[in-house]
Formats: sequence, structure tokens, C-alpha cells
Amino acid sequence: MKQPIQIGSLYFLDLNESELRQIILSYPHPHFIGKQVLKNKNTPLDILLKHTTCSEMLNNSELPKIVYEKIFEENHSMVIGYALRVCYTPVWFMEKVLEKFPNDFGFQEDISRNNYVPEHILKKLACSEYWEVRSHVISNKNVTLEILKMLQSDKEPRVLISIKEKLKSSGKIPESITWRDIPNISIQ
Repeated sequence: MKQPIQIGSLYFLDLNESELRQIILSYPHPHFIGKQVLKNKNTPLDILLKHTTCSEMLNNSELPKIVYEKIFEENHSMVIGYALRVCYTPVWFMEKVLEKFPNDFGFQEDISRNNYVPEHILKKLACSEYWEVRSHVISNKNVTLEILKMLQSDKEPRVLISIKEKLKSSGKIPESITWRDIPNISIQ
């Protein structure tokens, strides 16, 4: 094993699978170390599968599909919600959550705030019954002009205010435009 393993700053990124396993088995505070190990790309699959209720593992950029499937099957809403906000979460997982929980405000909001969500999911969320979700879609860095045009006829003033702010911040409309003008302007 590489020496020394510094616990204070936690230098775990370069450890291999057997070294990680040894740390988990030998450290006197396995819960603390466990969280750090779960983030590591070399963490053994069996250890990941035993800890699917720990959201720390979602900071691991190389989680295998089987781990996401188990998280989905176990239906821990806190872990699912955290997964939806992490940039590493696969698109198929987001789609599966929206399919199983089509009206869940929390999950829709989590996805709409994730700046790594692809356009097709943002389009779906732009049709959400929740104005907050539609506003988050507008604020998302991946929102397209097509989605903004789709939402410009929204009846909710707070959604129109979000569009106004997005367009003003990008320099696409003058400062004099108000949210009441948004349904009548040409978005380009």
C-alpha cells in the first residue's frame, strides 16, 4: 500500500481497488472514510452497490449503470434528487425518473437546475405544470431560443419575468422591455 495515506486531506484519488477495500475494512470510522471512498473512480462495484443510499457516491464520475439502476429501484427520493442535480448523471436516468414520476415537482426542479441537461429534456420540462420549473428551464444554460419562444406565451408573469431577465442578460432585448412586452416581441 502507498504510504502515507493522509486522512486529514484525504488523498484517495490515486488508490486502486484493493487499496480502497483495505481502507474501508481497516479504518476505525468507516462511515467517514466510506463517503470519501464512494467518490473514487476505483471503488469496487460490490462496495458501491452496498451504499446506494449514500448520495456521496454520486460525485463519482464513473458510476456504472447498474448502480444507477439500483438507486432507481430502491426509490430513495433524497438520493434520486441528488443524482438529478449532479453533472455525471446519465440522461437515461433522468428520462426514467421523469417517466416514473411525471408530476413530481422536486424531481422536475432538480433536473431543470442541472446545467448538463440536454435540450429534449428541457423541452419536456418547459411544459411542466409548475411555473417554478418552467422558470428554472429558462435560467438553464442549455435553454434554446426555441424553448424561450415556446414559453413566451406563458400565462404566468413570473415565467415571463424569467424570459425577460434571460434575454436582457444576453443582450437580445433592450432594457426598456418589460415582462408584459415579452409575448409580443420577436425572440431571435
